[in-house]
Amino acid sequence: MSDDRDHDPQPAPVRSVFPALWPMLIARMQERHEFGLRRYKVALQPFNGRDAFKDLTDEALDELVYKVQWFFENRPIRDQVREFKALVKHPAPTRPAVPSQERMLFSLSLFIEEAFEVIEACYPEDYQVPAVVPGAEPLRHVHAAIQRMKRVLLELVRDYPAAPDMKLLVDGLGDTDYVTESFRQELGVDGRPFAALIHDANMTKQGGPVDPVTKKTLKPEGWTPPDIEGELRRQGWNG
Repeated sequence: MSDDRDHDPQPAPVRSVFPALWPMLIARMQERHEFGLRRYKVALQPFNGRDAFKDLTDEALDELVYKVQWFFENRPIRDQVREFKALVKHPAPTRPAVPSQERMLFSLSLFIEEAFEVIEACYPEDYQVPAVVPGAEPLRHVHAAIQRMKRVLLELVRDYPAAPDMKLLVDGLGDTDYVTESFRQELGVDGRPFAALIHDANMTKQGGPVDPVTKKTLKPEGWTPPDIEGELRRQGWNG
């Protein structure tokens, strides 16, 4: 943070509910000092027999490449979605406001489609009732019932204009983020590589057709889907 307030273009900081950063940094530095003592049996001191400039250069290069790695692995989904929205020319305002009915329909329809995709994945069309049920039939009727419920909800949001309660809506979306990550962790899945794969695939949809009803940008001819199975196997899945 600059001390030259006359030339600092940023506003003065305000108090937040989160912890102070300097104590966190000092504690981390103490951890590094103790790690060095355990590893080298001596504290880092001047004239210790090493070339400090070489160590500095090596560490600086490592720092840069680690930053690139960290940014790629931890890029916020918010940034990925904004990049995709810019590509397909969809609005992404930066101040809270209820969007137009057209955009509400777009977002609600996508939300329903993807929520039901999760449910359908748990009860696929060829799902078999566990063998503990004698003479059980395939649960195709369950898959069909899920499809019917999805159609009903999609028709509902298309027929009735939304009038969202912003506080409840934002709270619900935040809870959805939380339970989605919880679901991934129940599956033993690191979602970050999948987010990167899906984002890369979405960014190749430029020029694809647009659904006249939902306004969703569809997959162009020759589009390649993300390799979800390949990443699952890289993470240790053997299904």
